[in-house]
Amino acid sequence: MKRDILLLTSLTAILIGTLVFVSNIQPVGASNSAILYGIIGNYLVTVDQATGNATEVGIINVTGLYGLAYDPYRDVLYSVANATTDPELVIIDRTTAHASIVEPIDLEGYDPTFLGLVEALAFNPADSVLYGSAGPAPPISSMLIRIDPATGNATQVATITGTPQNDGDTLVFINGTLYLADSTPSSILFTVDLSTGAATYIGDIGFNHVKSAYNPETQTLFGVASLDRLLIQISPSTGQGTLVGSTHTSEEFEGAFMSAIAMVYDKRPPDIDIPAQDPPADIVQPYQNVTISVNVIDDMSGVKNVTLVYSLDNGTTWEEQATMILNATTGLYEAMILGQPADTWVRFKIIAYDNLGNNATLDGTEPYCGYQLIPEFPPSLVLPIFMIITLLTVIFYKRKHPPLWKFI
Repeated sequence: MKRDILLLTSLTAILIGTLVFVSNIQPVGASNSAILYGIIGNYLVTVDQATGNATEVGIINVTGLYGLAYDPYRDVLYSVANATTDPELVIIDRTTAHASIVEPIDLEGYDPTFLGLVEALAFNPADSVLYGSAGPAPPISSMLIRIDPATGNATQVATITGTPQNDGDTLVFINGTLYLADSTPSSILFTVDLSTGAATYIGDIGFNHVKSAYNPETQTLFGVASLDRLLIQISPSTGQGTLVGSTHTSEEFEGAFMSAIAMVYDKRPPDIDIPAQDPPADIVQPYQNVTISVNVIDDMSGVKNVTLVYSLDNGTTWEEQATMILNATTGLYEAMILGQPADTWVRFKIIAYDNLGNNATLDGTEPYCGYQLIPEFPPSLVLPIFMIITLLTVIFYKRKHPPLWKFI
């Protein structure tokens, strides 16, 4: 009986341990290097995606900020200063919170003073276009516009229709589809046809005055209920919002509300510097091993692996591969190409991946990505060597056979 109880207890412990282990397994693709940024008054903050807690980055040096959008290809964070009077496109430094004014946002075909409101920004990774919702004056932003990030010039794409106020309180792209929330004050989620501006109802979010941002790494749509200082998750299929946590209290950040959020995430490949080789390309001897070293960095998700691929026929075929190992002392990735016979033309590529699958390649066509094994007697040396040998032969002959006039 005791043995049975002991066996049952052991099996129960194993089962519980197994369940605990399984529950802690992270789903494939759950890696998250994305950072949620927000604007509270004149403060740039980061927002904890698990708790909602906002942490100050710095004080932004411009006022009247609305809208926040991130271009992952250029690593640029955009916002709009003086958004409810004379909108100006600005770029915000994510590390210092310093804002640089690009230009006023002027709408093509209208007087420069026409736009009096740019309420929301959204960057579409599918076409690399910066969009915004705008209008002649607060509180309604019914015009869907495209903004040139270099000049601030804007073009109207469409007029928003089909929402309670035909107002774009917040814009966000998910896999190329534009989502919009209109607040009355409860926020309602829609998708929007980019060509017509027509909105399609999804559902009531259940929170008021919501601003949104999407994390493509975890496929999570976030929102902030601005006046309530709450971070929420939003279902893109139903619109239903779920509370994550409080962003800040009314005593923090001078009592200001969060006016915009944006997700900063990694779409850029690793940076590969110019590689070095030892020995240098112009003095590699037959059957001499060559070490290739290179600096590879990825500031967002980090470097996953670096591979050296090389050709022994000057790039006609690429068959040899070697994993480049990080040298902890030099900080460089290294791999060795084994020695080859004389006259062999070696070319190499370097392929680097980050932890999100973004990759970069030095394609082997660069002049520093190849070398030729020096022949024992390169053709360029044959003639000089022949001339030297001939000269030495003549000198030796003359010494052994003096001219006849010396005997007269």
